[in-house]
Amino acid sequence: KPAAMQSIQKLLSSNGRGSRDWAKNILILGLIAVSFEDSYDHTLLISELLSTVGEPSVPFHSSLVSLLTKGMSNSTRGWKDTVEKSFSKVLTSIFNAIHAVNDHVPPDLSPRKLGKVSPFTTLLSRDKLMQLLTLMMQQNIRKFMNIFIQKLQKGEVNSASSILPMIFTSILSLINAHPWSLFGATHQVMSACFTCMDPSNPLMRKSYLHIGMTIVCEMGQKLPFIDMNASSMLICIPAAPVEKNASRYIHVFNAKSAEMIQELQFEDQKHLTPLAVKISPDSGLLACFSVEDSCIRVWSIKQSWTSAFRMSPRVNLPSKRIPCHFTLQTESDEIKNMQGYALKWASSSELHLLHNNIQLGRVSAG
Repeated sequence: KPAAMQSIQKLLSSNGRGSRDWAKNILILGLIAVSFEDSYDHTLLISELLSTVGEPSVPFHSSLVSLLTKGMSNSTRGWKDTVEKSFSKVLTSIFNAIHAVNDHVPPDLSPRKLGKVSPFTTLLSRDKLMQLLTLMMQQNIRKFMNIFIQKLQKGEVNSASSILPMIFTSILSLINAHPWSLFGATHQVMSACFTCMDPSNPLMRKSYLHIGMTIVCEMGQKLPFIDMNASSMLICIPAAPVEKNASRYIHVFNAKSAEMIQELQFEDQKHLTPLAVKISPDSGLLACFSVEDSCIRVWSIKQSWTSAFRMSPRVNLPSKRIPCHFTLQTESDEIKNMQGYALKWASSSELHLLHNNIQLGRVSAG
């Protein structure tokens, strides 16, 4: 096995990167490497593959993209660790490659033989790149969304990009199939939706207002730590985590303007993991249950509608802290042990804490 691998690696170095002989040899090398699993150092192979994805001077070999996808999804830690270290580079390369395909790759860059160039070739490459992009999002959605938001804000991904609807569609699929897979990345997902729904960009807003609001509403229905009040169009969500899944703030947004109108801070700048949040029916109060101290905190958010507070959303508002002695005790902080909690307003001053639709207790929020 080592002799065969070394022989193919020598052929790789002698062939021009991106040529047909190079693609043939790296495909053979990759298939052998996947079958060897832990007995082969994948660094060279993956670095060769990643160096070609997205480069305009390299043909789009869809089989190589399939190989990389197979390695990431089925193979050993060697593949995943190498990709994780260069996550940003890989993602940027895939974005560039998809954009290049959509811009009609010239015949000399097509993997087809001369005289047999077909639009199907570029579409096939794009579909396989989209599959790889979806896989990367599923494996590390928090890091994926951080990079994606940066590209949105810089204009590298715009309303004309085919990447946007694919990513939003994948997010919707995740919400419907495995909503808790977004745990720790919901604020980034919300930020991406609001960026696309920004009134200052009417073209983007017109294209993605519907799907953006659909994602927001679906997250509010499926995840107890996000809530949306339909009458006031207020949305509350934990800020991006700063330590594991713990946040320092609860953010309140106006869905109509996509603006943050209030940033509610935990006392003493604590880092907590909100498992359930709920806006009162009259939108006057916001309740939050955190797992670390088993407490419910209640803020009065009526003041945020005054002009003074809208000008300064980060003004600290006092909260009422209510210890809950009736919560379930768990021995680990795994996500499966965090699921099931929910808050329900029984009246304007009474709040119920539930777990898997079973009432654990009630507290006075007045």
